[in-house]
Amino acid sequence: MDDTPRTGLNVLSFLFLLVGLILYLVFLDKTPTKARSIGKSALIGFIIGVVLSVINMALLIS
Repeated sequence: MDDTPRTGLNVLSFLFLLVGLILYLVFLDKTPTKARSIGKSALIGFIIGVVLSVINMALLIS
């Protein structure tokens, strides 16, 4: 099985955290490099979402 990271799966996991988590768990055993890439994308998407939420709340309060 091909273990190279896929851009489409990374974008999908970046935009939808739950999908990224599921894909990470599915690919973890057979293709660890692809799974690691998907997991990183999901984590980055989550962190950016939290940062944007904090900025949004700060702007709404002031």
